[in-house]
Amino acid sequence: MNEHMSRIITFAFVIVSLASIIMIIMIPHWQVTSLQQDIERLQVLFSQQHIDKIQIDNLRDIAILEKSRLDAENAARAVISQGTGGFFIFLTALISFLNYIQTRRNVTLSEEKQITERFAKAVEMLGHTDIHIRLGAIYALERIANDSDKDYWQIMEILTAYVRVKSPYQYTANIRQNSEYEPFVELPIDVQTVLTVIGRRRNYGEGEVHSLDLSGSNLRGARLEEKANLNNVNFMRANLSDVYFKKVELKGVNFYQSNLEKANLEQANLSNAELGSTNLSKAILARANLMGAKLECADLSYSALEGADFSDTDFVAADILYTSFYNAKNLTLTQVKKAINWEKAYYDPNLLKQLGITDTNTTSENNS
Repeated sequence: MNEHMSRIITFAFVIVSLASIIMIIMIPHWQVTSLQQDIERLQVLFSQQHIDKIQIDNLRDIAILEKSRLDAENAARAVISQGTGGFFIFLTALISFLNYIQTRRNVTLSEEKQITERFAKAVEMLGHTDIHIRLGAIYALERIANDSDKDYWQIMEILTAYVRVKSPYQYTANIRQNSEYEPFVELPIDVQTVLTVIGRRRNYGEGEVHSLDLSGSNLRGARLEEKANLNNVNFMRANLSDVYFKKVELKGVNFYQSNLEKANLEQANLSNAELGSTNLSKAILARANLMGAKLECADLSYSALEGADFSDTDFVAADILYTSFYNAKNLTLTQVKKAINWEKAYYDPNLLKQLGITDTNTTSENNS
């Protein structure tokens, strides 16, 4: 509560106190004025009469009226005192509430100031040459994102931008051919840490204005724990070959033209994911959820999709050369025939029969 408000409340308190004292003294007197007048009239009458029966009756009337006057005054004072006490209780509660509001405001301002200072320090540390200091900065930003809804999105943008700058990927049209000659370089520990932090973030839509942007990033060999949250992340034209994303949440992710060769996506949730023109050659997607996923023009050659769910999955022009669909769920004849090299993939006997293929048509020699 500021000084001006304190003065106003103090002044009001003094005025109300004085008014209450005046009311306690004067109002009972005003309320019994008529009784007082009756008493005075009887007293005058008594002074003019001789001692007789009428005089005795007047004395009794005076006593009764005097008692009534005193009772009325006391009752009025009690009512006023109770009302005044209730008002003071209310005023005290109001002052306490206003003090509480001001205290909370001061605490909030103090916390925001501390968060701002922590934020600035963490961002400064993120550019340090010492890897240990950079890791500390990443974790500090994660804590701030958890503590401050206001700073959450800005921190996510800083961390994703850090990855894009620290580990960029040069996209080329022929992803598969180029990836075969790319030397394996271990993912920098700070980049892996950022990805881990992002995987622990809150759900998309709760504080996130847009999807997180990791497009054009080189995340080859990245690893995430089960149930990590990468929902709705933009990995467009990123290098995710050899990643270990088993049971990771990848719902609605944009993998368009990205490289996922030899990626382990077993039991991952890829529902409604954009996988158009993606290199998934030799990838493991066994028991993955691909409901509503778009695989148009994707390279699925030599990949393992055993037990995956293909409800409403789009295979238009996808290459499924030697792809394994054993025990696939909700895979239809129509879907398969929209792909290319469908006659050279592996299917369950029932689907083979529907496709008009009487032989397995692929051998271990072909697959080697």
